[in-house]
Amino acid sequence: MQINLKPKKNHVNLISRLFHARTQLHIYHLQTSSYAAHVALGECYDGLLTFTDSIAEAMQGKDGMLKGYTSFPYVEDNSAVSFIEGLRKEINTFRLTLDTDCANIDNELQSLMTLLDSTLYKLKFLH
Repeated sequence: MQINLKPKKNHVNLISRLFHARTQLHIYHLQTSSYAAHVALGECYDGLLTFTDSIAEAMQGKDGMLKGYTSFPYVEDNSAVSFIEGLRKEINTFRLTLDTDCANIDNELQSLMTLLDSTLYKLKFLH
């Protein structure tokens, strides 16, 4: 029996953004001159990949295959903190759009936010 589900466009947009964020954080990781930032960003982009995969699979299990991924431009500057802060805002905005039966996805997003907050702490206070 074939089940035809219709994934939501904002779901694929979020996953596209998280894929982009992982690579952008890797760029920041490679370009920093701070060892503490290098380690913190490495932990963040590794963790981000795990969360993105888990969130995407849960979305697909609930709503169907995600299609229509988009890309974003990468930057080479020293703004990892502002990038992560912007990503946090995007995730929080997305969380407000979740259906009430998406507690599992919201839990994963909250755990991802913990990773981002921990990374922000390390970048801001552990030079």
